[in-house]
Amino acid sequence: MPFMNTTISARAMPAASHFVLHNDKWVSDEIGPPDVTRIDGFLVIGNQGYTVFALSFWLVSGPTDQAEEWTLLDDTTRASIKASYENAGISLIVSAFGSTDVPTTDGYDPTILANSLPDYVLEYDLDGVDVDYGDIYAMDAENGSAEIWLTTFTIALRARLPIVIRWTGQGGNKRAFHIES
Repeated sequence: MPFMNTTISARAMPAASHFVLHNDKWVSDEIGPPDVTRIDGFLVIGNQGYTVFALSFWLVSGPTDQAEEWTLLDDTTRASIKASYENAGISLIVSAFGSTDVPTTDGYDPTILANSLPDYVLEYDLDGVDVDYGDIYAMDAENGSAEIWLTTFTIALRARLPIVIRWTGQGGNKRAFHIES
């Protein structure tokens, strides 16, 4: 059996194709993710619209931007927003790291971070994690440090959460990771 906490497996990512909306834009009249009516059906490929919305970002220092705004909402408001996303068939996840954090280069322990991130996801009732690993310095070192760090992180994270991990090279970088559970 794969590493999965069965108490949250019902919240795992849908088995079909994933169309992820990743937004880090601050909107003055909003706290947390946009109203689901603003994104439901926004992008339609065939008969499929967005299936995942990623709050940005959970950093090594903790939640920031939309991920921090999510923590500022009271439980009732969060539950209402979450229900509206579920009713629209959209999973609500948090995106970790982004281009802001370089956890391998900065020497962060992948196991400690992989055990901290699920605490946030579970406490705030999210459906999972998008790991936006953009430590270009570690990747460009080509010494295996990025791959070892990300593998260790993934194993520890999967022990607690069903996840989707994506890293896509930007610009001329040719390396990319895409791992789904």
